[in-house]
This record gives sequence, structure tokens and C-alpha cells, in this order.
Amino acid sequence: MATSQPRKVRATSALRAARPAASATLLPTGTSDSRAWTGLRVADSAASAFDPAITVQRLVSVLGNNTLARILGVSASQPTRWRTGKESIKPINRRRLSDLEHIVDRLLMELWPDQAGEWLTSPNPQLAGAVPIDVFVLRGAIPVLQAIDALANGSFA
Repeated sequence: MATSQPRKVRATSALRAARPAASATLLPTGTSDSRAWTGLRVADSAASAFDPAITVQRLVSVLGNNTLARILGVSASQPTRWRTGKESIKPINRRRLSDLEHIVDRLLMELWPDQAGEWLTSPNPQLAGAVPIDVFVLRGAIPVLQAIDALANGSFA
């Protein structure tokens, strides 16, 4: 008999209360305004650290090539061409890849992988009964991320 994995442990209400509110402004220790960020520099190597081919590879390994292509509305061979560098990624698809990676990453902080797949493909009360992956395709990442935040906070609509 196979044993199922337990649901990931969520933060207790005491820990959640200790977190800053989403609208709170976080400043570096010992500063009182944003002038503390003057001179912030992004490393010259930053672009290679965020290589979209790596994002495609991660998403293909998690979702599968055909599923990723279907979510993005591209041909099934497109993710492979992106991964191998045979074709560059259009800016709109690069943004959608980044958003989808963020959704998957956030969801995996709250659920086990098998639960995450079910969550992405099941009607969700936080999304008025819509399916999260459909909402992402039609409306973008923000409503899906808000639903994940509600899940993380234990909210059920």
C-alpha cells in the first residue's frame, strides 16, 4: 500500500501575525526613506543569471513540454527550440514564462507537487470557480497569485 505524502506544514497564526503586512514598506535597517537605495547596482552578469532557456528547462521538467506549449499557446516543438537556442523567445512569451515560473514556485511553497497539479487544474473558489491555469491563460498571473496567497493564509471562499 502506497503512503501519501502529508500536506506541507503552513505557518502558524502567530508566525503569520509576525510577518509584515503586504502593504507595509520595508526599508533597510537604520534607514527612514528610499534614499538608502541610491547607488543600487545590478551586476553586469545579471542577464545571464536570468537566461530564459533555463526558465523553459525548469518549466518543461515540472509541467512537461506539451503542457507548457499548450499553456503558452505555442506549437509543441517551440519550448524545445527555445531550450536549445534555435529560436529566440518573443518578449510576450518571455513574460508569460516568468509569470508561470513564479506561479509554480509559489504554489510549491504551499503544496506538494501532486497537490499543485490538482490545484492548478481544479475549480477554485478564490477565482469564482474558475480553473487557475485557465485564469492564467486568459487574465494573467495576478489573480492566480492572489489565490495562492489566500491558500497560504488559510482562506477559503
